[in-house]
Amino acid sequence: MSRSSVAFPGALLLAALTACSAGTAGRVGSRSDAGPAPRSDDGGSTPPPAVQCELDVDCDDADPCTTDVCESVGGGEFIELACGHETVEGCGREERDCALACDDGDPCTRDACRDFTGGGDIGEDDCVHVRLDRCTTTPTLPTEDPGTAGDPIDPSCAAGETGEDVFLPYVPLGTPAVAASCGTGIELQVCRGVVTARSVAPGGAAARTLVVDFATYTAGDRLRIEGTLASGETYLLMDTCRVRTWERPDPTDGRTRPPDETIRRFEIALRAGTVELRFDSSFAGTPWYERVLGLCDFTVAPPTGACATGFRTTSL
Repeated sequence: MSRSSVAFPGALLLAALTACSAGTAGRVGSRSDAGPAPRSDDGGSTPPPAVQCELDVDCDDADPCTTDVCESVGGGEFIELACGHETVEGCGREERDCALACDDGDPCTRDACRDFTGGGDIGEDDCVHVRLDRCTTTPTLPTEDPGTAGDPIDPSCAAGETGEDVFLPYVPLGTPAVAASCGTGIELQVCRGVVTARSVAPGGAAARTLVVDFATYTAGDRLRIEGTLASGETYLLMDTCRVRTWERPDPTDGRTRPPDETIRRFEIALRAGTVELRFDSSFAGTPWYERVLGLCDFTVAPPTGACATGFRTTSL
C-alpha cells in the first residue's frame, strides 16, 4: 500500500474494531421460556419482534469512531437482537481520516490505524485490517452474463449448504431490459412472507423476461420466486441466499428504493403459460429489497400482515 499524503500530529488511538460475534443467549425471535405463546387482545398470537441483526457486521455504521455490536436487548416474552453503537472515547476527525487512509479496498475488512507517535504520513505499517465474519469477495456463483450478478438459482440454497456469503461486484444497472408496454411491476422490502401474483388470462402469461433488482446489504438473505404453470407444474425462477450486495447496513427507511450501488440485477425467464408467481421471503433474516419488472400479464393483490408496509406497485 502506498503512503498517504494525510499527516497526523501526536498520538492516535486505535480506531474502533468490531469483534466477531461471540454468540447470543437465545435465538432471534425465540421464546425466552417454555410456556405457551403469548396472546394478543384479539386472541391472536403475538408475533416475534422484527429481526434487526444477527452478526456484528450487520450493525456496521461505517464510522471508525464507534464500536458496533449486535446485542440482546429488552426482555419479557421474546429475546430480541438489536444494533448498538458506542462512541470510542478520544476518537475524532483524525481517526476517521486515518481509517480512510488505511482503506484497502476490500469490503470484507474493517480498516483502521495502529497507535503511533509523531507526525508524518500514514503508511502500510501503520494500518491494521480485520476480516469480517461470514464474508468473501470471491464470487462462487456461476456467471450468467455481464449484465447480471451471478446465477439467479443457487443450488446450495435448496441443499441448505450456504457457507460463506458472497460479495458480488457492482455493475452499473442501466435501463431495465423490459418492453415499455410491459414495464409494470412490484417492489418489496424488509419482511418475511409470501406475495402472490396471478395471471390475467386463464391460460397464463406470455413468455417474457423479468428484471429483478435486489439488495441484501451486509448479509445474504434467501429470496425465492416460484412459478406455477396452467398444467400445475411448478418451477423456480430465482433462489438466492448467499449474495451480499454492500459493505454497509440498509440505508433506507424500509419503504424506498436504495441507491443503485447497493443493488444487483437478475434477468430471468418467465415461461409461457405461467398462471401464478410466488415471491417468497419467508427465510429472510436481515434487511433486503426487491423490485420485479415485466409483470404486465399479472395482477397482484396488496399483501396483508408482515409484507404490507414494504409493498408497492411500480413501473418504468
